[in-house]
Amino acid sequence: MSVLCVMPLLCNCQNPDYHGFSRDPVVDEWNMRVGFFFGISVALVIGGAFIHYLPDHGMREWARREAERVVLQREQEGVPLLSEYYFDPEKIVLPSSGEQ
Repeated sequence: MSVLCVMPLLCNCQNPDYHGFSRDPVVDEWNMRVGFFFGISVALVIGGAFIHYLPDHGMREWARREAERVVLQREQEGVPLLSEYYFDPEKIVLPSSGEQ
C-alpha cells in the first residue's frame, strides 16, 4: 500500500481546515492552537534563557574587570598606568655587538 493511497483515508474531507491532530474539527483546532502556543512559548522562553546564560563571548566582561584591577594595582603602587615600553628595558638581554 503506497502513501498516496493512505492520505485520502487520513484526511477528513468535511473539515477543510484539517491540521492533522484529530478528525473532529473542534478538537483539531483546539489541539493545533494549544500545540503551537506551548511550542512557541517554550521555544521563546527556553531559547531566551539559553542565550542569556551563554558564556561571555570574546571574554569582554573579563577583560574589563582585569583592566580595572590592573589600573587599581598600578595606582596603589604609584607607577604610571601606561608606559612607553611594552617590556622592561632593564630585563632585556641584548647580544654584544661582536656576537652574530
